[in-house]
This record gives sequence, C-alpha cells and structure tokens, in this order.
Amino acid sequence: MKLPIRKLLLLVGAMSLAAAFTVPALHAQEATDAPKAKKAHKVSAKDLAKYDTNKDGVLDKDERAAMKADKAKMKAEREAKKAKKDAAMGEDQPQTEK
Repeated sequence: MKLPIRKLLLLVGAMSLAAAFTVPALHAQEATDAPKAKKAHKVSAKDLAKYDTNKDGVLDKDERAAMKADKAKMKAEREAKKAKKDAAMGEDQPQTEK
C-alpha cells in the first residue's frame, strides 16, 4: 500500500518542480516582450480622430508633433490662468509686515 503513495508523492513533487521552473521562464519571456510594447504609442480615439490628418489610423511624426504642441499650449494656458488666479487671490488678502 505504501508503494502507490510513494509514486503519487514522487509524481506531485516532479510536477511541482516542473512548475517552479516553468513560471519564471514565462515571466522572463513577458519581460523581453515589454520593450516592444512600449514602442507602440497608445493614442486615445479622440486624439486619433483629431490629429490623424491622413486617416491611416496611425499618428506619424508630424501628427504627433502637432498633438504635442497643442497639449503644451493647453498646459501653458492652464498655468497662466492659475497664475492669474493666484495673483488675484494675493491682492485680496491683507498684507502683513514682518
């Protein structure tokens, strides 16, 4: 009766050992694929519709430059608006001398 239990334990141990070597190998494969995935630029459908002038479904170098310029312009406008608001808030507060 002990012989089948030994075979079962041996089989379970061998399978566990195989799994222990297989899982890291799969993660290593995913890690080597990751840089390739980073090269593919993800663009929202909204940005693609707005900036994809040749309608090929991919933003080329010039279209990306236009998108980047628009986003930089919007950021500068937000910062200017915030600075103006902060300056107005500073005028409303009483000045204290040190």
